[in-house]
Amino acid sequence: MAHRPIVVYSSDSDCMEDGDDDDVVNNKQPNPISVDELIIQDIIDRILIKVQKRVIIKNSFGSHREQPIHYDSDDSGDDHLSPWSIDNDESDINIDDDSDTETTTIACKTKGELTFDELPKIERLNIHSPIEQLTQIGTVSSIVNQLVIIQSFTTVHVLDLDSTLFLKDGSALGQIFDVIGPVRQPNYVVRFNSPKEIHDMNITINMAIYYNGYFPEPYTKYVFVNNLITEKGCDASWKDNNEPPPEHQDYSDDEQERKARWKYQAKSRINHGKYEN
Repeated sequence: MAHRPIVVYSSDSDCMEDGDDDDVVNNKQPNPISVDELIIQDIIDRILIKVQKRVIIKNSFGSHREQPIHYDSDDSGDDHLSPWSIDNDESDINIDDDSDTETTTIACKTKGELTFDELPKIERLNIHSPIEQLTQIGTVSSIVNQLVIIQSFTTVHVLDLDSTLFLKDGSALGQIFDVIGPVRQPNYVVRFNSPKEIHDMNITINMAIYYNGYFPEPYTKYVFVNNLITEKGCDASWKDNNEPPPEHQDYSDDEQERKARWKYQAKSRINHGKYEN
């Protein structure tokens, strides 16, 4: 498709030349500019104006300062390949059009789900174990934010939630917040209020962690694998991507499904009889 040229004339000073007697019109021909070139130039100008609003340059001290962008829209040729330049030696540049604040990533969660910061604060355990009663249960495998993860040994008993773990000197590390991984060699998760608490306790990777097998419940609670095998679990998703209530769970065993349905129907009949009376 042919481009419709638009004639752009230069200023009067360029078009007229002084003669001896009369002004003579310069024979210089006007430079035609196509519509597409004007559109492209307009797009470039808009982008430059938007980028020019703010350029945040991080200095070596981690602070930010604004640096204006200098460009000349009249420059052309191979010597001006970049439409703008920054007179600064630092190469770490972040462009922020809206605000000076750093962007933070918000974790996805379901409706009603609480983050670690929204959970109740953990109180420091005032309990001490005799060193001779301690048995090593594993070592610290990783530290993620305010969570300490302990990889257990296969030769020790499996502990349940809320069991208390100890350090080498008998002081309490904390209670088991979650258990993840295989049943016969689980990973224990101990939650703290902040990463600073972990740092203050000098918790490091590969540190030995212990439990007291002589302490009764609730300090030491065991998980019996044979009992777990007989339990029926459900990983179905329900409203807001949460687990369904017992009456809406699906069972893989027909007998278990019939029993659960019978219990639910019996409970409904009892409640219905109460309302009639």
